Amino acid sequence: MKGRIKNHLLLATCAALLFSGSFVSRAYSQARNLTVAVVNIEKIYQEYGKAQADATAFKTASDAKQAELEKMQGELKALRSDFDAKKESMKEEEKKATEKTLLEKAQVILTFTQQSRATLQKERTSQTENRLREISGVINTIAVEGKIQLVIDKKYVPYFDSKLDISEQVIKRLNR
Repeated sequence: MKGRIKNHLLLATCAALLFSGSFVSRAYSQARNLTVAVVNIEKIYQEYGKAQADATAFKTASDAKQAELEKMQGELKALRSDFDAKKESMKEEEKKATEKTLLEKAQVILTFTQQSRATLQKERTSQTENRLREISGVINTIAVEGKIQLVIDKKYVPYFDSKLDISEQVIKRLNR
C-alpha cells in the first residue's frame, strides 16, 4: 500500500513538472512573439495642440480671477484705510456698522477665493481627463493598426530600444 502511494505521488509530481514546463515553454514562446511599443505620455500631452490651447485658456481664466481678487482686495484695503483714518471721530454704532461691513467684505473675498480655486481646479481636471482619453484613443488606434499587443508608458520602463517609441506617431495623429 505504501509503495502504491509513493508511486502515485511520484507520478503526480512528474505530471506537475511536465505541465509547468510546458506552461513556461508556451509562455516564453508567446513572450518572444509579443509586439511591444513605448510612449511618453507626458511629452505627448505637452505637445498636443488641444492640451496647449486648454493650458492657455486656463491661464487666461486664472489671470482673470486673480485680477478680480486683487480688485476686491484693493477695495477692502481702501475701506480699511478710510475706516482707520476716521474711526476716532465716528460714533460707536457707525464704527460697529463699518467693522461689520469690513468683515463681510473679507468673508466675500475668502468665499470668492475658495470658489474660484475649486472651479478652476475642476475645469482643469476635466480638461486633462478629456485630453488623456483622446490620447489613449489614438494610442489604441495606432496599436491596433500596427498589431501592437502591449503599449507601456516609458516612465515605467528602465530601458527600451528607441525604435519601440511611437510617441511621435501619436503626436502627429493628434495634431492633424
